[in-house]
Amino acid sequence: MPSVDFLQLPLGAIAEAAHCAIVLVDAEQSIVAINEAAARTFGCTPSAILGQPLSSLVPESRRAAQEARVEAFEFAGLQERRLLSQDSIRARRANGQEFPAEISISRVELLLEGRQRAFFVAILRDLSDERDLRIEVAKLNARMRAVLDLMPVPIWIIDAHRIVYANRTAAGLFGLSDPEQLVGRSIHQLLDTSGPVTLQAHIETATQGEASQPALIAGTLLRTDGQTRHVEIATSALPDHGRTVLQMVIIDVTESRNLMQEQAQHRQELRRLAASVVEARE
Repeated sequence: MPSVDFLQLPLGAIAEAAHCAIVLVDAEQSIVAINEAAARTFGCTPSAILGQPLSSLVPESRRAAQEARVEAFEFAGLQERRLLSQDSIRARRANGQEFPAEISISRVELLLEGRQRAFFVAILRDLSDERDLRIEVAKLNARMRAVLDLMPVPIWIIDAHRIVYANRTAAGLFGLSDPEQLVGRSIHQLLDTSGPVTLQAHIETATQGEASQPALIAGTLLRTDGQTRHVEIATSALPDHGRTVLQMVIIDVTESRNLMQEQAQHRQELRRLAASVVEARE
């Protein structure tokens, strides 16, 4: 069958302007038209690909499966076609490089040379950049976790009031060896705050980014060994992760609080001693 110019087909101009690769094949699965995005995706000129089987766009080891898929799509019912219409595949560029792609297949009827003919439209989306981005994000997350694990202060990240990440220092604060033992737990079960500002109100103001949010909020927590620790909590929103994701830094002030109480007791004892000396002198 002679090749078909997309611009002579209905919506051909739209196909040429599309960012996704669009490939038109006939009933024999031979490529009869591609758009400019497909030529860029596969790294070839239209003349080099026209007349080739659709399976030439996938690695040789996957060609039989791709041909069977298109055949199954042709003879499938409406419900089966919906299941077969989209899939993730490995595609192949003209230079032999393989890349991940998402393919969507549909069947169309076109009037050519006075005859109604059946064609298949394959729309492919190159997932290489998305895969590389996911890999890069995973690497950055791993680096961030490694840095946070080395921090000497307890840090955790919450989403909708539940812990999604905790560093090792946070686990140690509760007497735990593995930070994963904190993941999934509600912070309201782990922290008890007192005073005019509750933990809930503190989180709400941090989520809304209000300037009036207190820098620290006092509270207590119960370790696994039964010890009660006094803490101060600083909260900040992570705006790039949604309105419910917050980072919390927890400072153990038990020792300093005990020291302050001891100092207060010493000052009180000194005042009593001074008063008794004055009284004795009188």
